Amino acid sequence: MAYATQADLENRLTHKKLVELTDFDGSGELVAARVTEALDMASADIDAYASGRYMPPLAQSKQVLDICLRIAIYRLYANRQRAIPETVAKDREDAMAMLKDVSTGKASLDQAATPQTTGMNVVKRDHDTDPETFDNGKLTGF
Repeated sequence: MAYATQADLENRLTHKKLVELTDFDGSGELVAARVTEALDMASADIDAYASGRYMPPLAQSKQVLDICLRIAIYRLYANRQRAIPETVAKDREDAMAMLKDVSTGKASLDQAATPQTTGMNVVKRDHDTDPETFDNGKLTGF
């Protein structure tokens, strides 16, 4: 699930700029598939960094929207293989630093935190009251 839409991008950039960043063949038309791909990849980056502390998909918020747009805009410039403006590169760098801080617990998102788990289901048993089913005596001959 993308955390931003093409309309969100057009609010951050202009329609003309989006056409410039997505129209590789010079048709003068916006290529929505390239916009969608950039937004999906930015959203996947957010999920990857946030999933240790939050259950994806995240709830819509201005903070998540801003991070998604910063990363997506950078991807659009990079995919076009144009010189990336310093402000765009800095915006992406700041967004990625925020996500790294979220993943390590130094920062948080405006989301409900998911309880931390160990990542494994551990089964404990008492060996005195629940002896092993397969002990060395039962396994002789195999």
